[in-house]
Amino acid sequence: MSIDSLVKNIKGNTYGGSSTKDARIYHDLPFPGLNHYDTHRGRTRQRIDFITKKVDIKDKTVLDIGCSVGGISLGMAEKGAKHVLGVDYDKDSIAVANAAAEHLGYSDRVDFKVESINLDWIKNMEKVDIIIWLSNWMWIVKQIGMKMAQEMLYQASRKADMMVFESAANDGKARMVGTTQDDIHEWLKQFTTYRKINRFSSVGGWMNRDMFFMQLPLLVVENTKRTTTARVERISPFLIKKTFKKEYRWQTEREIEAYRRLEKYKHYPKVHDYNLEEGWLIMDFVGRCEKLPFDKYKDQALEILDELKAEHIEHRDIKHANFGELNGIVYLMDFGWCIFDDEEDSPVPASKSMPWSKGSTDLERMMHVFSLCDWPVREYSGCGSIYRIQRKENIEKIGGLGFEQWERKWFKSQVYSVLKKKTGIIPQEIGYNASEWKNDGTKGYGTDFKNYHTRNIEVEKKIEKRNI
Repeated sequence: MSIDSLVKNIKGNTYGGSSTKDARIYHDLPFPGLNHYDTHRGRTRQRIDFITKKVDIKDKTVLDIGCSVGGISLGMAEKGAKHVLGVDYDKDSIAVANAAAEHLGYSDRVDFKVESINLDWIKNMEKVDIIIWLSNWMWIVKQIGMKMAQEMLYQASRKADMMVFESAANDGKARMVGTTQDDIHEWLKQFTTYRKINRFSSVGGWMNRDMFFMQLPLLVVENTKRTTTARVERISPFLIKKTFKKEYRWQTEREIEAYRRLEKYKHYPKVHDYNLEEGWLIMDFVGRCEKLPFDKYKDQALEILDELKAEHIEHRDIKHANFGELNGIVYLMDFGWCIFDDEEDSPVPASKSMPWSKGSTDLERMMHVFSLCDWPVREYSGCGSIYRIQRKENIEKIGGLGFEQWERKWFKSQVYSVLKKKTGIIPQEIGYNASEWKNDGTKGYGTDFKNYHTRNIEVEKKIEKRNI
């Protein structure tokens, strides 16, 4: 049967989403000989181009869920996908899609099938490189409910390295009343396994539906730069299991004790089960750190520092990868290397870490992660004094954390060139003798200089004299 005849056979459907009127396809087919049919939605070409500019499709396997007449699927084949499978419940639309694939000569790389898109189907589907799921999920919410639709989303994310996702919120016939694209963003954080989610504004006439590009699924992570001591497994949308390697099982007790002390605060995951002998714990999944705009959460960073101080905890491993975010709340994780200032002894290496009364490395690292300073701490050993000079209005907030003592530590370990370059301040104006800190050809900043300890004493006297 010709494509024209197949299009005439399409029946309108006001609930399923694939077509809206008799003899009218859901979206246009922007290909030679196929771009003249009456359509419900246009601008498929813009959507194809938008996706393929952000995703490397070449030689990838692609699943298009809710493909309708196959415009996006055919576009992926056109751009070099190794194989594309498009699925939809509507047999008339699938018939048009298969005929279009044959017309374009893509039948060897594109298949279209009629499928009931439900949880069992998703659990049993084969793994692919990329899932494309555009403006279909909201119909599933309407048909089987939000809870089941969210579980389908989670299970689908376990079957692909990347997902391109779009859904109606409070728009169109498929509207989910009272929801927003921000709600969808939060659901994707909770109900997918992806650690990196990029959000882009609506594309080409598809109402106000943002498009989300998700990648880096966290199923099981071990033996990486981030997981040198443990195996981390996502076991449900809400829980992760962390199992320490045999030589690091002592960290289990450290983590459990830290979370016990901090359980009354909102910034830390709750522990639901653990086994000290086997070295594992099950705790809340609290989001991911990738693409997290840390500079927007400075107030929460200060809250976390206050809470750690109140519970006598030094985390000692504060970095971007140890934070998560869900529903606007920032969480701090991974307390395996922490020490408790009120304990007599500790199994943690370097347990003589600086106590709160004399300053804290947690403060320095937190300043970097949350952009509390204008340049990364990584470039040199600290930026406490620069922070004080530039942000005097915040000193009272941090003053209770041994800030002035920590600030002196920074003075004693910096070189003249760093201070002058970053602030424009002449060190001599604040009692700082540049000649004593001349770089003797070393690449380091403070710890590699000759006569380091002698100069520390001299500089500290100058600091105390000027009351800096």
